[in-house]
Amino acid sequence: MSMKKRLTVLALLVSVLLVSNANAEEVKTIKVEPRVIQLAHGDPPNDLDNYHKLATLFADKIAKVTNGAVKIEIFPSGQLGSEVSYYSGFKMGTIDMAIMTSNGFSDRQKDTGFFDIPFIFKNAKVARA
Repeated sequence: MSMKKRLTVLALLVSVLLVSNANAEEVKTIKVEPRVIQLAHGDPPNDLDNYHKLATLFADKIAKVTNGAVKIEIFPSGQLGSEVSYYSGFKMGTIDMAIMTSNGFSDRQKDTGFFDIPFIFKNAKVARA
């Protein structure tokens, strides 16, 4: 499957999740071709880690929305490389998705680098707004 097709399917799935904004019982299913999508992140696979909790929640929601047709396979602890290699993997089509900080791509996408500046936001509330 081409990278463009992968991104289109992924965008559709994420859109459905965002628009539905519902609990598991209320989520309607959509029909898609069965597939496995890799989701990488660099943190340990435990219930205290926010990246892993996000990955697990996302995988569960996608499975429910697609009635199990799409499986998100989580690769924690840098199993698919570093954040820098995720970016290269996206371009080559070897990595489908990743949860990452701006460190992995700000050197390639210069306009995102301002998030790395210390003390750019007054506090967490301002940053979230």
